[in-house]
Amino acid sequence: MRRNQGLPLNTIVLAAIAVLVLVLIVGFTTGTLGELFKGMSTQTRAVTIDTARAECQKLCSELKLLSTRESITTDQIENSAYAKQKFAIDLNRNGRIDSNETLYCWQPPINEQCVVQIITYDQQGSLVINECKGKDGQYKCQRT
Repeated sequence: MRRNQGLPLNTIVLAAIAVLVLVLIVGFTTGTLGELFKGMSTQTRAVTIDTARAECQKLCSELKLLSTRESITTDQIENSAYAKQKFAIDLNRNGRIDSNETLYCWQPPINEQCVVQIITYDQQGSLVINECKGKDGQYKCQRT
């Protein structure tokens, strides 16, 4: 009778999976795996200005609805989808998205400003009105 002298297939498969997991862990912890996938993420599909404007109008409507809730905070407004969403628009039409072509809704040429006021009370019970709007690269709420 003939005996198999090799390793079982299950052992080989498990060893291959273990090596792959080890490579992924080392890659993530050293940051080299992030660099590998970084090139893939820069292939952002450019949107048109009209598409960005339409999306900004939708996000603004959602933000205004959110701002009517009594328990809303300025942090929630400043971290809303409208405040954080960026759009990649190939302004110079060179086929690439340059660093100055990733824009917020309120920045030109999109120019969809969404001003929201939220009314709260301070610790003394006084009325506080905060106006929230985008300026440069930030969407901030300020006491008026």
